[in-house]
Amino acid sequence: MQILNPKHGPFQKLHLLEVVDSTNDYLKQYAEHGQPRIAQAREQTAGRGRQDRQWLSSRDQGIYLSFLFYPKWSSRLAPILNAVGVLAVLESLREVVSPDTVVCPKLPNDVLCNGKKVAGILVELSTLGSEIKWAIVGIGINVFQTEFPGLHRLEIPPTSLRIEGVIAKSLDQVSQPLISWFAHYLEAAQEGKRSELERRFTQELKAGH
Repeated sequence: MQILNPKHGPFQKLHLLEVVDSTNDYLKQYAEHGQPRIAQAREQTAGRGRQDRQWLSSRDQGIYLSFLFYPKWSSRLAPILNAVGVLAVLESLREVVSPDTVVCPKLPNDVLCNGKKVAGILVELSTLGSEIKWAIVGIGINVFQTEFPGLHRLEIPPTSLRIEGVIAKSLDQVSQPLISWFAHYLEAAQEGKRSELERRFTQELKAGH
């Protein structure tokens, strides 16, 4: 387990995992501990997206990472969690792609690169009454994959940074900015800047059309 630096905001612990079924499911065992943390795996055996769709998670080919935290918000504000994840992915990708590479969000929880799916966000939470008790935001980003067996018939085809011609030197080149940007946007939401995040998210959606 790695101790994170102050720029990662509330996240002080990063669990680096060799193989796990799902980083979201892994973090659920810590949900009652009350301490925000991150889990990142080299490989997932049961990676999943929204509505339990499969997310291919081959070893060292992509970012498989989840955040556990305690927002203490009303459950009606849960959609902000998706916006935090999407904006963090957009920022981290824009640090490595060329200016002419188009990255944009697609509702409800995808990020596209040149019109194809390169990343997805999965939000899970537990509520107590009308309040969010804990939240887990899982993020998958395709980095080095060159093929996606069994997924070629999807409405929006998958892609990776490598397929789109983006040269990433390592997974850390994407994951480290992702963690920092997620902490940044989460802190903004917790400081009451949620309407600003919603506007930014809406602007990104409009720009992608």
